[in-house]
Amino acid sequence: MSGGRGTSFYYFENTGDDDAPAYAAVQNNPFGLINIPNNPSGSSDSDSFPTFVDSDGDGDMDIISGDTYGDFHYYENTGSSSVPQFANPVKDPFGLTDEITFSSYPTFGDIDNDGDLDLLSGAARSSSGNPVFYYFENTGSSTAPQFSAPISNPFGLTLSTPYIRIQLGDLDSDGDLDIMIGGSGGNFRYFQNGPSPSYTQIPDAKFEQALIDRNIDTDGIINGRALTSDLEIVTGLVTVGLEIEDFTGIEAFRDLEVLNIYNNFNTSIDLSGNGKLRELYASNETKDSETLLNSLDVSNNPLLEKLEVLNNNISTLDLSNNPLLTEINVGGNNLTSLDVSNQTAILELNFVSNAISTIDVSQNTALTFLQGNDNGLSTLDVSLNTNLTSLAVNQNPELGSFSTAANLSLVYLNVADTGISSIDVSANTALTELFVGSNSLTSIDVSNNLLLKRLGVAFNQITNIDVSANNKLISFRAENNALVSLNIKNSANNLIPSTFIAFDIRNNPALECVLVDNATAATANWGVKDAGTTFSDTICYSASNYT
Repeated sequence: MSGGRGTSFYYFENTGDDDAPAYAAVQNNPFGLINIPNNPSGSSDSDSFPTFVDSDGDGDMDIISGDTYGDFHYYENTGSSSVPQFANPVKDPFGLTDEITFSSYPTFGDIDNDGDLDLLSGAARSSSGNPVFYYFENTGSSTAPQFSAPISNPFGLTLSTPYIRIQLGDLDSDGDLDIMIGGSGGNFRYFQNGPSPSYTQIPDAKFEQALIDRNIDTDGIINGRALTSDLEIVTGLVTVGLEIEDFTGIEAFRDLEVLNIYNNFNTSIDLSGNGKLRELYASNETKDSETLLNSLDVSNNPLLEKLEVLNNNISTLDLSNNPLLTEINVGGNNLTSLDVSNQTAILELNFVSNAISTIDVSQNTALTFLQGNDNGLSTLDVSLNTNLTSLAVNQNPELGSFSTAANLSLVYLNVADTGISSIDVSANTALTELFVGSNSLTSIDVSNNLLLKRLGVAFNQITNIDVSANNKLISFRAENNALVSLNIKNSANNLIPSTFIAFDIRNNPALECVLVDNATAATANWGVKDAGTTFSDTICYSASNYT
């Protein structure tokens, strides 16, 4: 039996057998069938979409047909199973409601296994234009059906094409009904009916709302749970600044590779089920909040490559099972030690603002970036870290001495406030930024550092500085020293702006004259100096020259 344009029905009798079917010529509206009635507007341009079903449980097949306008039409078989005769149609019988907007394609099966036939209907599309199908549960009986209000897109099914046609069948012979769906484009989609769905508890409403907003929790309602099957397939999750306090449920994200929970309110997180995790971002903007991570266990995340947990309250961190880490940022925590001996491929290490007195980076020969300022470092050996391009260990006043002789690739070096009394950067010819302020230096030689753009030597005891060879300088800070001589005549003074951030030589009471490119321009632009300090573009004389 086939429907068609114009609301007719077409019957093709099989005059052969099961093994060799042969179909007779088509008959139009046999067995007393009549066309589907006109729609309410009087138009008869509908199509018919019939299906056979023993709706009244009397042993013969009735017909229920959908139409273009989303209605259902019931043709009761008042004949027999061998000699059918169909009564005039009844529109939307058995309590069926007119909920479908465009086209209804019915099929029947005992979906809930209660002994009666329920109705599934495909549709052309929803009122908003999305793919949709509907489930009408039979709350009556096998002989007196009564259908409840429809549920759209039930059972966790996801659809991708409109004009949904559904067929039910036990395709895998496991005793339950599976679903095969056809649709626009000629594709078939098979949905195996598995066991009852598994749910994962999501107790934090803000976390669940985030999952709903990201189309992960597909039931779309805040009910404290989500289908585990929805969570398992997620590979990336970003929930930045959502005030989430409890990430319970994250352990069900089996395939999760990237997790970003920056700036939330959680004090803990269980990552034991995220064995595929490659990147974790759990930092906070500041440490002002009382809701910071107190601990972190990444022992079950052996594939982890990037770890960022800046500004938390973590006091211990075991990275022994994370050999693939290439970036570690644990700044702003309460760590007193950090073992990175197993991270031989690490490129970037940041442990700023902790309480670490010593750290061994001898196994981390691939390191290019190392930042350990504001700790309690008393010693640091970077002689084997020859790939370093950026090194910051400032604000470690107990460090005392430091060597960068082996770090020929250094571009950035900050050893301010480290208690050093001397420094040799003659081998660091790639340096563009050098900061050695707040130490006990009496001299510094940067004649080999021709690429220097920023030089900071403030708060030392330096008496003489010559940067005449450093013609790329855009910032020079030498305030609070014991300068007697300063040569900035490098043919590029115009690169240094007239701001105290870029140029400051105040509090050098013995500095009477500074050699510059253009004394007039320097006097006009560089006012951040002592009143007794002048500029000259020819030669500098001090009072000592006349005594």
